[in-house]
Amino acid sequence: MLNRIVNKSILQLLLACLVFVAGPKQVFAWDTEPGANGKYDKYYDRPTHFPDWTQPSDWPNAEYYLVCARFGDNGPHIENYEVAVYDQNGKLRHCSRSRAKDNHLCTLTIKGEEGEEFHCQVIYGDDFEHPTIADVPETFGFISNDIVGSTTPFWLTVPVPESITYRLTAGWNWISSNQEAMASMTFLTDITDLTDRLVSQTQELIKDPVYGLVGNLNSVVPGTAYKLYLNAACTFTCEGQPADASMAIDLHKGWNWLGYLLTVELPIADALGNMEPSNGDRLVGQDGFAEYKNGTWTGSLEKMRPGKGYMYYSAKDAVLVYPSLSSGSNARSSQRRTVHTDDPSPPRGSISVR
Repeated sequence: MLNRIVNKSILQLLLACLVFVAGPKQVFAWDTEPGANGKYDKYYDRPTHFPDWTQPSDWPNAEYYLVCARFGDNGPHIENYEVAVYDQNGKLRHCSRSRAKDNHLCTLTIKGEEGEEFHCQVIYGDDFEHPTIADVPETFGFISNDIVGSTTPFWLTVPVPESITYRLTAGWNWISSNQEAMASMTFLTDITDLTDRLVSQTQELIKDPVYGLVGNLNSVVPGTAYKLYLNAACTFTCEGQPADASMAIDLHKGWNWLGYLLTVELPIADALGNMEPSNGDRLVGQDGFAEYKNGTWTGSLEKMRPGKGYMYYSAKDAVLVYPSLSSGSNARSSQRRTVHTDDPSPPRGSISVR
């Protein structure tokens, strides 16, 4: 049963929205570039996916929802997203963006009439030109002047993606796979002509002008990082059997080529929350790095992202199990992957991006 007890501060926010929509019809020219404060339309963290949309004035009544989006039944909250509300005929009736300063909550002001049914999509992802758009299973009917989520947000459950879409640049890309082990050439099927090299911690494929890709890197396995050199930018999706994301990954003292098994991004502390890092442990990505000191990860790298590869320096032997994103068991899989090197020096290219 939805909790409909009105919290005073949230009620004030929602009533402010009521005053706004009750006024003259507004025509918006949404910002497509961030302002001096780095925000879109003064305070949002992303541009709207619906720049031409305007609040409809066909219905005199409205209902109000305070929502929060998350992955799965008990997965992490989604940050920096937009919610689109559609009626039973598939017409867009409202859109609104979350705000980081409000703990990524999103206020919906939906105008309609009794008996109507609504469903939502959540638009998320840092690539604003190619965001992920997910249908959520929750539906709700219109009740005039109803206020929902004032004490506990109304949850929008976004299905956890099974595959990863790679958007790669010309040159070096640090990548990983969330699929079960597959032949390297199968993984590269759609981008074989663009691939000049594929490098793992100990093996390699390199393009020969006569024979194509040759070398001893025979398979791409989950839990391991790879470096892929392309002669042109591309986008592709690798389809296959998703690996068990709860697979245990052995990290040994020294540098480890670490793959990311999840299909959603997580803050480093959450992604690595099931292990016990030591002071001086380091996580290096192609776009930044973080170091563990006094119980906190600090540095320019803040999140682990789907499809990315990382270099992890561990001060001791450890075991990593990524967190569960569904209501299933958190029990560790009997599968185990080792991604370490006995060489105490950093692996090739782990500090300077190639």
